[in-house]
Amino acid sequence: MATLNNAPGNVSIIYIKLKDRQQIADCINRLTKVYRRYTVREAISLEELQQYIRMISTPFMLMVVLVLLMSIFIIYTSFKVITRERLPVIGTFRSIGATKRITDLVLFAESILYGVIGGVLGWILGLGILYIMSILMTPQWLKPTASPMIQFTITQSAMTIILAIVLVLVSSFIPIYKISKIAVKDIILNSIEKSKKRKSSKLIWGILCLATAFGAPVFSPRSIIFPITMVGMVLAIAAIVMLIPFITAGFTKLFECSFVYIFGNEGILAAKNLRENQSILNNISLLAIGISSLLMINTISYSVGKEVINVYRDAKFDIWMGVGMADRSFKARLFSVIGVRDVYGLYSAYNVEIEGSNDAVLKNRAVKDRILWFTGANKNSFFKFWDINFLGNQSAILKKFDDSRNILLSTTLRDKFGVSIGDYLTIKTKRGNKAYQIIGFFTSLMQNGDFSIIPERYLKSDMMEQYYTDLFIQTARDPALIAAKLKKKFQREQPFIMTMSEMEKRNMQSNEQMFFILQGFSVLALLIGIFGVFNNLFISFIERKRWLAVMHSVGMSKVQSLKMIFIESFSGGLIGGIVGVMAGLLLISLVPYVMKSLNIPIPMHYSWLQFLFALIAGIMITIIASISPAFQSAKLNIIETIKYE
Repeated sequence: MATLNNAPGNVSIIYIKLKDRQQIADCINRLTKVYRRYTVREAISLEELQQYIRMISTPFMLMVVLVLLMSIFIIYTSFKVITRERLPVIGTFRSIGATKRITDLVLFAESILYGVIGGVLGWILGLGILYIMSILMTPQWLKPTASPMIQFTITQSAMTIILAIVLVLVSSFIPIYKISKIAVKDIILNSIEKSKKRKSSKLIWGILCLATAFGAPVFSPRSIIFPITMVGMVLAIAAIVMLIPFITAGFTKLFECSFVYIFGNEGILAAKNLRENQSILNNISLLAIGISSLLMINTISYSVGKEVINVYRDAKFDIWMGVGMADRSFKARLFSVIGVRDVYGLYSAYNVEIEGSNDAVLKNRAVKDRILWFTGANKNSFFKFWDINFLGNQSAILKKFDDSRNILLSTTLRDKFGVSIGDYLTIKTKRGNKAYQIIGFFTSLMQNGDFSIIPERYLKSDMMEQYYTDLFIQTARDPALIAAKLKKKFQREQPFIMTMSEMEKRNMQSNEQMFFILQGFSVLALLIGIFGVFNNLFISFIERKRWLAVMHSVGMSKVQSLKMIFIESFSGGLIGGIVGVMAGLLLISLVPYVMKSLNIPIPMHYSWLQFLFALIAGIMITIIASISPAFQSAKLNIIETIKYE
């Protein structure tokens, strides 16, 4: 390598191990004072490590929250089924002397047992999923040399099982508590159905939760915007659940007016049955959470794909080339390759440290900020190779660009540093600290937006760069063919050569790996919701057995019964789909704040076809789930059902 770089006996990087890692900061300060012309930094700081990890963990944290909410619903509805089915047994126990406390303890012990079994099975399944994730998330270039590996601790394993137990206990508390309040007489006489009035307080709390969910992230400091947004998402979902009875009531009034002309008397009955039917309201809630989570992940994936395409469209060249010790003579040699139309040599630096600014907050930070891609631009040619999207008057900004040490920042860095036009950033260079004045901002997701531009002559002098770091090549022929020619001609220099279409394809594949896994989690959330829908419809059937039998006894035919139940399912699915789409839009509106916390401000792009599919899916799920209860209701034995146990 020294021979290739014409630097025998020299090194470019020195790695240092310390006897005591606690003295890292002190050693960096002392070495910096001695070696002023060199960059001294921690190999990988804790802050950098956390930032890298956050890029992967944050999307999964979003899904964890949604899956946990869905799990609470599914366990809650499951215990409603369990407790309602066991009412005769509970009534028998209570009538022969068992106290409420004893029956409650039996049910809670059962829920703990479910939690332990579910936790252990979930832990085993989780390790399998984690192993598959490690395979899917390993970059293609690393797969031939790296075998998938997962790491976990005993504490994490124990926390998994504890979480499962707590989840089951919390979710089963309300069904168990409600059953324990029912008197033995009411159980025996089957007089447990009580009409419930919709509480107006739920409407107020729902509106307050909604306002807090969307107001808090707007006014939150950048340092805590991620947890605040996560809480906001939970509050938004809670608000939707609280408002669903009122939304459903509005829809039922509309259905009552229209269904009489479309479905006849069965349609009116179906619309009226939607009112205050807690099982149907739970179905709508489950569908809303499942559909909204799926829409959120799919919209993020769609938006990232669109933005990646836009980023590469901004690059007005065909081949990106990197080679050691590339100077003007090397650049001239490139034109000897037939098909090369124009070449731009780029001077740049990476991980440039900011020593401070005239902003007090940035100046006094204990951990120094860095700019990942610090590029030098010749204003007469650079912007012909890269279409920069300036905020403001581009010609006015470029007119004064070369006047002095000026800097253009991406909007990502602007938000990260909290600076404005006219502020100064003190940059640590090889010639000492230099103050650069901010004269403008631009939008770009290249290097995830960690991107700045300064005049080329100042980068060369301050960073002591005499060779191009990158070469942008415009071609007059097929870029892939020209890239092959360049690789062959400059084989001895071992260059990095890649067409922009190849770079775009690799980037898209990398993103697809991540979002494929996330979409799997969102589908899992929806599947949990579907199980909940089955449970709720079964609960509704159990609760309405006597009512259905009475309706049959006064003349309702089996066909009319089936028609009524399917209309109910269609109506519930339609409302669930609409509310799910609304909830999805609400969650998506919070996503930019999560992206902001990751320093990746990606604008959201909407695929309305996905929203239409989500609406149709909500209807289909409830109709399919209602098939079994519908046919069971048609087979009811009127005498046996009314007589009860």
